[in-house]
Amino acid sequence: MDLDQAEKDTFIDEVGERLQQFADSLLDFEKDPGNRNALNQLFRVAHTIKGNAGFVGLDNMVGTAHAAESLFARLRDGKIAFDPGMAQLFFECSDLLKQILDAFAADEDSSALDAGPLIARINAYMAAPVQAATPPEPETPAGSLFDIKIQLKGETALPGMRAYLIRSKLAKAAEIIAETPDADGYDAEDFDGRFTFQVRTE
Repeated sequence: MDLDQAEKDTFIDEVGERLQQFADSLLDFEKDPGNRNALNQLFRVAHTIKGNAGFVGLDNMVGTAHAAESLFARLRDGKIAFDPGMAQLFFECSDLLKQILDAFAADEDSSALDAGPLIARINAYMAAPVQAATPPEPETPAGSLFDIKIQLKGETALPGMRAYLIRSKLAKAAEIIAETPDADGYDAEDFDGRFTFQVRTE
């Protein structure tokens, strides 16, 4: 997708901020693999990066973020147990995503950065028969629930990316409980700029 300079700068700033969150949360998660907040943050950040990268056609960034997101989801849902080797993979993901973003920002051919081998290693973890982890005890939620409805102006450029930016900022201020459409729907051809959230916040 062709972007003007302002849109490109917005993308670079947004993904750069998400990558910093990713790196910070990885450090917290490495110190304490039982840190649910860090794991949930890692999943959300990977999901947001995947969506934003899809809008600008950075397929290797999409693939890397999607693989990490999938493994975070399996860890979060207790379907696999944490292995220390996973931490190294996640740090390699962080480094590769940063390299892709830097190349894109410098107008270099970021597609030359091959994500295939790293994605294959992540997928191997998900395919291997691993004894399921014991799901953690659910935490008692705090805060109140709010419904938020958003309608973008009809002339808004790149409505899907704008929706992702709004969602990512909202996710920093509140816990998203439900949303319509799912963030993956922002890049659908029939996305009309309307989206809703139910959030919990203090």
